[in-house]
Amino acid sequence: MPLALWQEVKGKQTLFTVPRPVKKVARKRKKIPPSEWAPQHRPITVGPLAGTRYKKETVPYANGIMDASVHNAVEEIVLCCADQVSKSFIMETLIGYMADRMPGPVAYTYPDEDTTKDNIKDRLLPMFRDSPRLKTYLTGSRDDESKSRINLTHMPIYATWAGSPTKLANKSIKYIIADEVDKFPDTAGKKEGAPLDKLRKRFRTYNYGRKMWISSTPTIDTGAIWVELNDCNIVFEYHVVCPDCGHEQPMVFEQIKWPEDMRDPALVLDSKNQVHYVCPHCGSCWGEAKRNAAVRWGKWRAMKKSPDGEKEYIDAQASGSTPGQVGMEMFEYLDKHKPRKIGFHIPSWLSRFVKLKEVAAAFLASIKNKIKLKDFNNSHAAKPWTDFTQERQEDVILKLRDDRPRGIVPGGDKVCCLTAGIDTHGLDDRGWFAYEIRAWGWGNTDKLLPESWQIREGFIAGATDIDKSTLVPGQEVMPGGFAALEQILWNTKYYDSEGKEYFVLLALQDAMGRRTSEVYNFCIKHRYRIYPTQGVDSTRMSQPHSFSDLEYYPGTKTKIPGGVRLYRFNNKFYKDILDGKLSTNIADPYAWFLHNETTKEWARQLCSEVVDEKSQQWVKVTSNAANHGWDCSVLNILAAEILGVKYQVKQARQRPEVRSQRPGGVAKSNFMSRG
Repeated sequence: MPLALWQEVKGKQTLFTVPRPVKKVARKRKKIPPSEWAPQHRPITVGPLAGTRYKKETVPYANGIMDASVHNAVEEIVLCCADQVSKSFIMETLIGYMADRMPGPVAYTYPDEDTTKDNIKDRLLPMFRDSPRLKTYLTGSRDDESKSRINLTHMPIYATWAGSPTKLANKSIKYIIADEVDKFPDTAGKKEGAPLDKLRKRFRTYNYGRKMWISSTPTIDTGAIWVELNDCNIVFEYHVVCPDCGHEQPMVFEQIKWPEDMRDPALVLDSKNQVHYVCPHCGSCWGEAKRNAAVRWGKWRAMKKSPDGEKEYIDAQASGSTPGQVGMEMFEYLDKHKPRKIGFHIPSWLSRFVKLKEVAAAFLASIKNKIKLKDFNNSHAAKPWTDFTQERQEDVILKLRDDRPRGIVPGGDKVCCLTAGIDTHGLDDRGWFAYEIRAWGWGNTDKLLPESWQIREGFIAGATDIDKSTLVPGQEVMPGGFAALEQILWNTKYYDSEGKEYFVLLALQDAMGRRTSEVYNFCIKHRYRIYPTQGVDSTRMSQPHSFSDLEYYPGTKTKIPGGVRLYRFNNKFYKDILDGKLSTNIADPYAWFLHNETTKEWARQLCSEVVDEKSQQWVKVTSNAANHGWDCSVLNILAAEILGVKYQVKQARQRPEVRSQRPGGVAKSNFMSRG
């Protein structure tokens, strides 16, 4: 103290009051982990438990994640999660904990602006307002509680999104939340770099105590969350404890059991107490209550590899009192090895909010549907979708041939209807059509697309005289254009081996190209029997298919007589179905049959497209690959979907009622007997 000031106050007594904000900042609170803090100060603001306080047993696996996040050595935390496992709740709770115990600027980041602001408004702000402790940090000013930023009395929380380089680039951040990173754009601009890289640059100025949480439901194996998980120093797996035998074990999908004869997903969802988790050590069947108890007593264990490979646990048979325990306990590992980047893998069957029967039903629905299989992998198993579809070889396709000759419909009354798909290839004097007629089986209780048989396929040239130099090698093309197509579709009779006659119920024709108007005219001429189509990229169309009633010819003000209905369809959706069909053995249900005269060239065209690993869209294997047979098959699947073939269940024939007869063979009249 300066001498002059000291002489002034020496011997005097002064009383003063310390302001409450100063007391709050200066107070040294007892250090507690987030799992102890949350039950005291974390309100639940959304979902069925809204209005209650957080309880540790509600989401048991969350406690370890939150406590590991504040370990001194840890800087990055990766959460690879299924849906409905409370990952957003975990990160929001950590924001509240940091605000109360370890304050610093926060960047709250989602894939797009609307999602970020909605979560600030609907989740983060209510958490602060409903918590007596956190509420004291709000300034009370409406301007400090906007959807784009929360200004607390001692720290800011910024709303940022992946597509905004400016939002990500001009702040120094201590805590970063990056949620749903697999939905982030690859880059916010080629010169800007990937969003996660830009985010990491924001906390460079904080050398101590900085944290970054990266979370998402996985999509593909090259997606951001799976790449980040594999980049971790260590990945932790949650092990549950059997309530009956006490054996500790990882919880795996293969142990979820249901009756073997129950194959309909709807029946599984409607069932009661028929889906269980079976302990592999004692055979105990866990219902929902026992499953929740097993998870409640569980622990996180360290394993060397991410869950896509063969698991290898750190320090197998580590010391402990739990039977069967393998892998070093998480906090023991953190204290011993001090990893900088850690990961957690959370499948849906750990969550009390996901019923075991929901998991079983999702799996059954995915058996014959590649799209639903991808969803099961992502949303339940928390694993990326790896498309194992390799370039199909012609010889593999030709194994789908049965013993029928070309043009013959399968007998035995197992065919519901016939459809046709026509691909239009430059329909001028030198252009041509590719076509395929297919028979479809009756619908089934699984509501899946039934088996299908190729009846006739080929190519029709537009001109009477064919210049063979313009044709694809190996093609046999008949001339005649639209007239020949008309003859094949509706003026040719198709019979099964028992003599029953069939006709093409619905045909679909590709209308995009240089002769769209001619295709429209042909469809008008055969109205209700054939419709024009347009394939649309899946990034521009979310539903499987839709239709539009057109009034004018394309690019003109000329009216179409009576109008025409154009079916637009999601290319990827129906090509995924076809790919699954071509991968089904003909001995299995719902197979895709070819007749015994199918050529190698047609089979080659069914191998013409594959899924691009990056865009996940179907592309040609080479730029000049002929894919007309592939396109015709896709249109046949679309036609079957429009007709609702999978719902057309075959009705059992009823025997006619035999009325009693009087002696002599004369039937008794109901009218005469007043019956």
